[in-house]
Amino acid sequence: QEQTVPVLPEREAKGSYDVIPEGMKVLSEGMANVLYDASKQTQVFYNPAMETNRDISIAMVHVFIQILEQEANSKQSKIAKKYRNLPQDAMGDENRKGIRILEALSATGLRSIRYARELPPQAVHSIVANDLDEAAVAAIDRNVQFNFLSTKLAKASDDQIAAAPVIPNHANANQCMHEATDSRFHVVDIDPYGTPSIFLDAAVQSVTEGGLLCITATDMPVLCGKYNETCFAKYGATSLNGGNCHEMALRVLLGCIERHATQYKRTVVPLVSLSVDYYVRIFVRVYTSPAEVKKSASKMGYLLHCSSCTSHEVVPMMQTIETKTKKGGTSVKYKLGHIPMASACKQCQSGRIQVAGPCWIDPLFDDDVLKQLMDHLSQNQGSYNSYSRLFGLLTAMANELRDVPFLYSVL
Repeated sequence: QEQTVPVLPEREAKGSYDVIPEGMKVLSEGMANVLYDASKQTQVFYNPAMETNRDISIAMVHVFIQILEQEANSKQSKIAKKYRNLPQDAMGDENRKGIRILEALSATGLRSIRYARELPPQAVHSIVANDLDEAAVAAIDRNVQFNFLSTKLAKASDDQIAAAPVIPNHANANQCMHEATDSRFHVVDIDPYGTPSIFLDAAVQSVTEGGLLCITATDMPVLCGKYNETCFAKYGATSLNGGNCHEMALRVLLGCIERHATQYKRTVVPLVSLSVDYYVRIFVRVYTSPAEVKKSASKMGYLLHCSSCTSHEVVPMMQTIETKTKKGGTSVKYKLGHIPMASACKQCQSGRIQVAGPCWIDPLFDDDVLKQLMDHLSQNQGSYNSYSRLFGLLTAMANELRDVPFLYSVL
């Protein structure tokens, strides 16, 4: 997609780059520098308002790498044991170890270049920057060359490890992800213009066991319940347009991701879920576990909302009942959830009760991961232009009641 070149404040470039071609200008963000033609009125899509999104993504993958290191040391995770010992790839660099990252909708390649430049080089094997648009792929290739990150240029010197190479790829995003199911990515980043729903089925299959899935949705009017017929068509759920709408958007999207995952005996664990400006951003780990998939319906539920007094009740789709066996083990049984048959609100006796869902009713974030993320941001404030805003958002999240879905207004 193309847009008019935005007016941006001049920034001093932090990373090295090649000679600037005649007629081109440099746009810098983080450690990345991308080129654009100053003479053209339109360019490949770039959105400066999404810098916060890119900053939190870089920080989250930093923390993900730390988690893998911790799991490797404690022998908790198969992915942690493998990510530093990948087989020799087509680049012919058998010394290149680390995680593989896919940016499925890359546009200018800015995010991928930031991944390559700002993540620990010894922890990243390669980044695939994919796009369907030919102009976008040409821009990605140009920017990769400009930042010295092509497979030919990203070579290690004697005293340090080179930044991970960025590999431009021209393909339909779903095709790219489906082709990766035999050699899955450790991180899959999907940041579309609009809904991500059409990419979720391929995404949950293309991420490796315990891998990180990063999803953005910008169709907030749909997710927030303004167009519920469209919300149901895209996400398989209805939402609620009210004080809970942004949290509801997160929970509808998480529920949609979980339903796609369970089709393949996989389940998701939310690490961080954010509503920012006009979009939501979700980070989940994906695991294969038929036993956990059986619990999926107990993590989903409906919201009963009184449109008169705004009180609400959350009703799970199923309930899990655990009992001890004679041998000391645990037996798990599953029962259908129960929706109260009362036709009036318990608080105000109004008969105007709305039903929204099904949506995710389990926690939206992991306390330990959130703390690691905040620690990382605090220790690297100069690396993120949106640090103050991000830290404020995460602080607010840390103060939320993790196990209590939706908010109550007492005013």
